[in-house]
Amino acid sequence: MSDKAQQIVKEMAKLTMLSNRISEIQEKNLKMYPLVVFNEVQTVKIDYDLTTYRTGAEEGETRNNSQVSFYVDLDESKQDNIEKRFNYLEAAVRNLFWADLTVKIYINNTLKFESKKNV
Repeated sequence: MSDKAQQIVKEMAKLTMLSNRISEIQEKNLKMYPLVVFNEVQTVKIDYDLTTYRTGAEEGETRNNSQVSFYVDLDESKQDNIEKRFNYLEAAVRNLFWADLTVKIYINNTLKFESKKNV
């Protein structure tokens, strides 16, 4: 990604953090990621909370309590290297927003992956 493109992504992430709303481009990307990562996806639903909270008002320190959850219906037997697929989806979402975002992936309504917070 070029420097200019990275700067645009960072600016969009800041706006998202402040407004707790995602842009149309971000929403489109989120909806497409599982279709790229997994085989034979039947349905995808996305839920997100991108709010932050302050821990030290004087210093302006903030912490993210942000998460994106994917609810994907698919045939698990058609997925090879499933852990790599989870990690790839996590990296793509964190690249779109910010590094300490939590990503949860539910396969057929069962939580299969939850990322660790970067501290």
